[in-house]
Amino acid sequence: MDNNTVKEHIIRRRKSLKLSQQDVADKIGMSRTAYRNIEKGDTKLLSDNIVKIAEAFGIGMEELVLGYAADRDEEGNLRDGNSYRRMYEDLKERYDSAILGHAEEVARLGNEIATLKDYIAMQKDLINTKDEIISMLRKINKD
Repeated sequence: MDNNTVKEHIIRRRKSLKLSQQDVADKIGMSRTAYRNIEKGDTKLLSDNIVKIAEAFGIGMEELVLGYAADRDEEGNLRDGNSYRRMYEDLKERYDSAILGHAEEVARLGNEIATLKDYIAMQKDLINTKDEIISMLRKINKD
């Protein structure tokens, strides 16, 4: 992470908190000119200044440097690549299981629809048979 990027994060965060350069300088115990030089990029950021500025903004040092909050686990420890891999594998397994479950449900419903279509066809055939019987009975009664 280069100084220009960190400088941009500092400026953006200060402005979002509606703090003046003097406000931040007072919070971290330095002159406004010294703080202004940090924002201008004229002063290299020492880790001591980064910690103080982050504290003045009420954020962690990594958020100030990265521009976003680092992901932490339930205990507050930074997540490493392995924990992301485990999270990915868990989510992928749950996704695959859900997809399989949905595919099985779609197949079951498809079978149910086919059965109902057969039932409807049989009912229509029965209605046609009854209509023919009624028609023949009417013809017999007329004669």
